[in-house]
Amino acid sequence: QRSRGWVLVVMVVMVSCGGPHLFGEKAEAAARENAQAYSGFVDLTRLNATTSWHFVGVTLDYNNIPPDAWGNVGIFNLSLSNPKFIKLASHLAPSVVRIGGTYEDRVTYEFNGAQCDWVPWCMNSTRWAQIQKFSKESGLRIVYGLNGMRGRSQFVPAWNAENAEAFLKYTAEQGYNVFGFELGNELEYVVPGQVMAWDYQRLRAIINKYWPNPDTRPFLIGPDENPDTDYLEAFLPVAGPAIDAITWHLYPGYGLDPLLPLQVTDPAWLLATFNQSLQINVTAAALAPNAQVWVGESAAAWHNGQDGVTNAFMGSFWYAYTLGTLSQFGYKAHCRQALIGGWYGLLNWTNYEPTPDYFLAVMWHRLMSPKVFYAQTYQDSYVKIFAHCDATSSSGGVILVLLNLHNYTVPSYTIQGLPLNLSPRQEWVLSVPNLDSRVMYLNGKPLVVSDTGDLPPLIPRTVIDPTTPLSLGQYTISFIGLPQ
Repeated sequence: QRSRGWVLVVMVVMVSCGGPHLFGEKAEAAARENAQAYSGFVDLTRLNATTSWHFVGVTLDYNNIPPDAWGNVGIFNLSLSNPKFIKLASHLAPSVVRIGGTYEDRVTYEFNGAQCDWVPWCMNSTRWAQIQKFSKESGLRIVYGLNGMRGRSQFVPAWNAENAEAFLKYTAEQGYNVFGFELGNELEYVVPGQVMAWDYQRLRAIINKYWPNPDTRPFLIGPDENPDTDYLEAFLPVAGPAIDAITWHLYPGYGLDPLLPLQVTDPAWLLATFNQSLQINVTAAALAPNAQVWVGESAAAWHNGQDGVTNAFMGSFWYAYTLGTLSQFGYKAHCRQALIGGWYGLLNWTNYEPTPDYFLAVMWHRLMSPKVFYAQTYQDSYVKIFAHCDATSSSGGVILVLLNLHNYTVPSYTIQGLPLNLSPRQEWVLSVPNLDSRVMYLNGKPLVVSDTGDLPPLIPRTVIDPTTPLSLGQYTISFIGLPQ
């Protein structure tokens, strides 16, 4: 009977990773009835959602404050020609890099005769060419946030598009590649949702004017807000037909909170990310069903993150949980704040050395295909499980991600819906000696990039013996590869 069960799973995996969506509610109900203390369930008959190949995105910000967190890596000052930086960014290609954030709504544009309002916040042709060159060399695709406040006042609520239009016209004339444009950064408390919606309609018309070919036309993405369904309910009925993606910002924690080190490994705290993501997804599906849903800026904590938490391994549990949760909901992109800068950057701004989350981002990007299976942990909230098709396999392989938030090892973890012995399998186990470690270990070996930004070998260990249980070490993140 076991051998027939294994054959059945092989057949289902091949269909699900390359074919139609099937559903297995009966299998899930049976698994709940038989759930044990350390067990989960993966339904390989149920292709739950799809993401995209640019799902693991990043941001670059205008911010340079405070200096001890940002150094000199705001977008106007960052060295975009540094070979190591370009190389490290390229390992996430062809993901998106969203340029915007703090001070976005102060920036004006010096193109086609238009003048900047304020020299410190002036985007000109020289810097724009450097950004374009960085995009071409790294392979990251640009999402650019436009100033959404120009011309507004209490007497004139509408956006003045003249300066931005000069910038867009120049960009199109130069043949520059831009994946998408946004308008305004976190303006939900300043600009009413319906007013912003009409401004997005105007921006849609301008983009269509300069990019008449829909096959090469940049996306329009917005409203780039903090999670606020009331704002979306005012914005989307008007803007929904004009936008390609709905985007919002996800920051469950506060960088100055002394409890943050405890929160990031607390399942109850992680649940806030699940609830917010679900709530926005439901609202978006109801009011703009044809638009994608993105998280356009995100870290475990706002206010620059927290040194020793959001740049250490303990913060990686929130990051992995967020990537897995958004995938389950079918989000098409998650842009991590930031590729570099702050205490939440994937790269240290002083020397470009990767933080643990950088390697997590690379591994998720390389291993997890856009096809997502239904997966669930039962009874034990300290273990999380996610399942995707294997991005490296053309023959129906599956990758599981298991987060063990326990401070002890789970000696044997069983997954209903999969073969009992889970062999043969490949294991990439991410761990650290201490939770505040800035160096991540893969299968017991530290991960260190070369001086030129080349990655170390990200080689799994192979388990062939069918009697070897799936063991989850304390505070580990495990990628488990199963063949077709």
